[in-house]
Amino acid sequence: MGGRKIATTMYLTPEQDSLLKELSRQTRLPVSELVRRGVDLVIDRHKDHLVGYSHDRERAAIRGR
Repeated sequence: MGGRKIATTMYLTPEQDSLLKELSRQTRLPVSELVRRGVDLVIDRHKDHLVGYSHDRERAAIRGR
């Protein structure tokens, strides 16, 4: 996933942190990539709440395509 990234701070529960790190270890994907994918899933699931939002266009813009 290329393109510019925006730094952010978030707080996880110890269990979320542990599970993300284990998933990262098993998949060999960075935790940050797993979190971005999770954010994409939430946005996709709730996109009907975003007025004037074109998911495919916005996702392509975010991913730098």
